[in-house]
Formats: sequence, C-alpha cells, structure tokens
Amino acid sequence: MAASMGQQPPSASGPPQNPAAAQAQAQKEAEVDPIIKIKQLLLPRLKESLVALMKVAGQILHQNSISDEGHKQQDGLQQAYEKSIEEFYAICDQLEVNLRLALEMQAQQIDSNKYTPLPVTIPKSDMTMSEQQSVPYPQFLVTVKHQITFAKDMYEMLNEFTKKLTER
Repeated sequence: MAASMGQQPPSASGPPQNPAAAQAQAQKEAEVDPIIKIKQLLLPRLKESLVALMKVAGQILHQNSISDEGHKQQDGLQQAYEKSIEEFYAICDQLEVNLRLALEMQAQQIDSNKYTPLPVTIPKSDMTMSEQQSVPYPQFLVTVKHQITFAKDMYEMLNEFTKKLTER
C-alpha cells in the first residue's frame, strides 16, 4: 500500500540512516526548538523536583505532627524544603522562558509566512522540484532591503507630517 501512494519502503533505495547521525540531528533540533527542549530536558527535571519537594514537605508535616506530641524536632528539614522549592521555582522559570520563546518563534513564523510565502533556499547547483518553487537567498535579501527602505520612507513621511502638524 505504501508503494501505491508514491512512497517507497524504508529498505528501498537510499543509504540506511546512521543512528549516530539521527541522534545528532535530534539533539540539534532540541537545541533549536523550545518545545522539544521542554519535553526532553525540563519536564523530567520538573517531575523529579516536584517529587523531592513533596517528599520533604511530607517529612516536615510528619515532623510537625510528631512535635505536637512532644517529641524533639529534626534539624535541617526546613533548609531542605527551601532548597527543594527554589529548585522547583527555577525549573518553572526555565519552562516559562522556553514557552515564551516558542510563542515568539510562532509569531515570527506567522509573519514570515505572511510576508515571504515561499521558503528561502540557498542556491545549489542541483535544484529539486520543491526548491524551484522557493525564493533564492539573494532575491530574499533584495526583498528585505526593499522592505527596510519602505519602512524608513514611511517613518520619514510620518515624521514630516507630525512636524508640519505641530507647526500649524
């Protein structure tokens, strides 16, 4: 069925993927994509931190119930609790930063798709069909320069307008 849809089975033409290369590609994506970074790096640490925090909080609660009965309190639990809660908050802060980064990247991608609907490619000698339907990098640079010039012209016109308006 895969062959009938234009796809080839994995064992067909092409060299098999190197596991080390696939792992390096996944690691490179994790460095760039904040969502992957959150899933791989922060969520396991967040779970561990929350478990440690709850364990220390439970120990403190147990210690407080024992001390109500007149037994001696253990020292160091309060410091362990403060350390655990600081670690938890630090991971939450990292999570927030990465989620904000993901939102900014999404907004940038939306703007990029709006103003440059075709993908930008670096010219190569052998172009595939999908690359022929894209904007070459030099042409993209020209487009960006035109947009910057247009923005500067608009800024100058608005500046002149406000000066003339205030003079009257």
